[in-house]
Amino acid sequence: MPPGSPRKGLNNHRYAVEHIKVYKKPSDLEALPAEIYTPSEPPACGLLIDTGKEYLLAGKIHNGTLLTVLCGQVLVDNPAEELYENVLEWKKVPKQLQEKLPTFKC
Repeated sequence: MPPGSPRKGLNNHRYAVEHIKVYKKPSDLEALPAEIYTPSEPPACGLLIDTGKEYLLAGKIHNGTLLTVLCGQVLVDNPAEELYENVLEWKKVPKQLQEKLPTFKC
């Protein structure tokens, strides 16, 4: 983790990412960092994502570091669906949700 991170000293996964579409970001940033960090432990709400897939991810910036956890993701509300309590792969994001994303408030 970069210096000043709230998770410094803990195990983390670092993912290099390409931001295809950004719906919300701090107004003082021109672009989001190209790396994201997430806990490596599932009990700490760590994300496991696959290379080459597109996801709908939410996160926060802390001292210039992009952090994300499962507990803060935009998810479907139906516990019967496979996507419940999981990261949404973009191709599985319902069309209705895709249309609402630009209206979400932080």
